[in-house]
Amino acid sequence: MSKAEPLYLLLGPETGLKNSFLNEIRQALAKRGGGEPEEHRFYAFDTPVAEIVSLLRNASLFSSSRMVLYHGAEEIRRKEDLSLLRDYAKNPSPDGVLVLISENVSVDRKLSDTVPGAGKKIFWELFDNQKKSWVLSCFKRHGAEIDLQAAELFLDIVNNDTLEMERWCRDLCAFLGPGTRVTAADIEKHLCHGKEETVFSLFESVAEKDLERSLEILDKLLLEGSSQPVQLLAGLLWQFRKLHALALLLAQGGSLADGFTALQISGKRNQGIYAAAAGRFSPGELENIIVLFADFDEELRSSRAELQSRLMELFLFSVIRRGGVNILSSSR
Repeated sequence: MSKAEPLYLLLGPETGLKNSFLNEIRQALAKRGGGEPEEHRFYAFDTPVAEIVSLLRNASLFSSSRMVLYHGAEEIRRKEDLSLLRDYAKNPSPDGVLVLISENVSVDRKLSDTVPGAGKKIFWELFDNQKKSWVLSCFKRHGAEIDLQAAELFLDIVNNDTLEMERWCRDLCAFLGPGTRVTAADIEKHLCHGKEETVFSLFESVAEKDLERSLEILDKLLLEGSSQPVQLLAGLLWQFRKLHALALLLAQGGSLADGFTALQISGKRNQGIYAAAAGRFSPGELENIIVLFADFDEELRSSRAELQSRLMELFLFSVIRRGGVNILSSSR
């Protein structure tokens, strides 16, 4: 890449190729500015567009260039947000690059039209008939072999994008040593208990109504300090709103395919999570859960920090075991 565009829209579920492209942008900025760019990462469910634009408009004191990654671009639909980005695109920051990112393959048409053609790219995931051979080749590149059953389990556990698969393959081969023949037992032992957790994996365990696993993930996220309780609640709400909308559509006779398209739920693994969850939670339960989010958001914001982890545990219990009935209200 000879130079970086001021505005990008990167779509699609293939994170590996998408991240490789982001590295090209970083390298172009470093070459232009003579040093690594200052980098910021935000999420649409947590940070408004106005804050992003304001950040880019203000000159940096620490670097000659800046790169702002804004995840969840499919959520940008408000007229005010689209207008802000349209104005920004006409007169972008001379030292900044704004990258709008979504796992979906499409976003609001007005947002897409805002980004010049050179800045729009879609990164598609591998086809099913390509994934297994990719995994076999990946292990071979790292000096190991993997049997077919282990490869299938690997694909079930690891998100099916090349970055995630490459990372787990590399780490596993480094741990087991060169010349190893990797078995299903190796995959289960080293991957099932070592996966990095995020608010998305927390949603998956809650959607499965697995309270024990959900509490384990919550503890890990809070101990790492990468997310605060209020942020976790916001991330879960974003996903439960989609699940609620999907459940309502299905209850009205719509199909899963129509729901995935309307709600921009992409990626086979992600679609499987939502489809299964729509069968576990009734529309009524999901409506109760949406109300529950507001109750616990208020409780979290008015509580001392040392009580917030306990409140999150009670929230998960209310969702998974009580179908959205607030355990705090029923115990008072």
